Order: sequence, then C-alpha cells, then structure tokens
Amino acid sequence: MVKEKEPGVEVIRCHHCKTDTDHRLLHTEEKEGKYSLGSDYEMQQSGSWSIEWKSFMCVGCHELCIRKTVDDSEAEYPNEEYYPPRPGAEARTPPKWIHTLPDNIDLLVEEVFTALQNRSYRLVAMGLRALMDALMNATIGDCGGFEEKIREMIDEGLLSKVQKEVLEPTLELGHAAIHRGHAPTGNQVDAALAVVMSMLELFFVQKKAVTTIVKGIQPRVKVAKPSKSRQSAAPKTAKALKAKKKQPATQTSLATPANHGTI
Repeated sequence: MVKEKEPGVEVIRCHHCKTDTDHRLLHTEEKEGKYSLGSDYEMQQSGSWSIEWKSFMCVGCHELCIRKTVDDSEAEYPNEEYYPPRPGAEARTPPKWIHTLPDNIDLLVEEVFTALQNRSYRLVAMGLRALMDALMNATIGDCGGFEEKIREMIDEGLLSKVQKEVLEPTLELGHAAIHRGHAPTGNQVDAALAVVMSMLELFFVQKKAVTTIVKGIQPRVKVAKPSKSRQSAAPKTAKALKAKKKQPATQTSLATPANHGTI
C-alpha cells in the first residue's frame, strides 16, 4: 500500500541532496492583478495575472528553497522558478577533494559551482580566472600578470607546453567576461571548468598523493656488474675448456718383460 503524502509535503529535487526528496511547505505569499488587453475604448477586455511564492524545507537535509509561480490568463501554462535553481540529474558538483585545497581557494571553488548551478556563466568564467590566479600565486608567488606567471611556471618546469595551450583560452574566457562583457555559453564554461579543476587537482592533490604512492614501494635491487678483468677472463677460460675437449686422449703403453729363456 502506497503511503499518501501528508498535507503540505511535496516531492521536489533538492539543491543539496541532488535528488528528489520530500519538502515541507513553510510559508505562502500571493499577489494578483488585472491588465487591459486593448485600447481605452476596449477597457472591458482585460487579463489577469497572479504570482505565488512558496518556501519549502527538505525533510532530509533541511535545505530551504523558494518556488515562484507566475500565472497569466493569456498563457497556456503557469511558469515555475526555483531559488536556488533545481539541479538536473547530472548536475555538476564540487569534487570530493575540495576540502584538501588551501584556505580561500576551497571557498572560491564552491562559489564557482554555485554560479554554475544558477547558470551565471559570466560569474563562472570570472571565478575560474580567479582560481588560476590563486593557484599561480600559491605556487610561484605574485610575480606579475598572467603572461609573466605562465612564463615563470614554464621556466621552472611546473607547466608543460600542452597545459599552456589549454590554459590560455580558459584565461581568455575570463578576460572577455570581465573586460568585454562576453556572455559564455554552457559548453564554454563546462570545458573551462574541466581545465581548471584538473590543474587544481594536479598541484594540490596529486602532488600530495605521490608521497603515499612512493611510501612502502619495494626498492629495486641492483645486481653488481662483474669487473673488467673478470669479463675478459671469462671468454679465455671457456675457450681453453673447448680446446681441451678437442685434444685427443694420450694412451699409456705397458712394457712387457722380454722372454730370454728357451724351453
């Protein structure tokens, strides 16, 4: 028997749980009005609209959300919006290793993912640019602009040519969003996010993991090479043994005593 939901409880995709959960209704506010559909002469023809706000709390994690429902007599269906926006089934979430990042960098990563879930793609591009700036400052110090920092990291062997080729467009996306009002697409910020997350993981997570990997590995045993005198003597010995095998065996003749007597 299916248990019915109690009054005031709805199933909503939770922003924190990233799945559909029961949400309890906390509060409701409504607003409505009318508007004219024609000229002053046709004022008798009018439309109506209504706005409803409802606040909910997830019964699992206690995360709060607000649903705004806008209805119009001329619209076919009401329009619903959630704050913060509801994540999709495959929503991007911060990596599990975020807590291992240095202070302030982990908070910035969380802000970037919040902007991504809210589809604020300009903020995502700006945040990714700021993350790379923080990574470089933590690695080599604040030695100038991005060009100087990239050059310094390459000179110190911290950045490869391939990494430079994928990093520069990511930074340019942030530059364009800040200085030229560029509106990045979802695909652009998703690709840039993958680049920056891989860099953060490499410098702050994988470098620490190397210590764990190396610890306890059985060292390779090196076999001592024979000295030059032994190496040169070995062939001679083998050659001598081979020659000895080919040498015919010597027979020992036994002398018989002479028969001096006669019968």
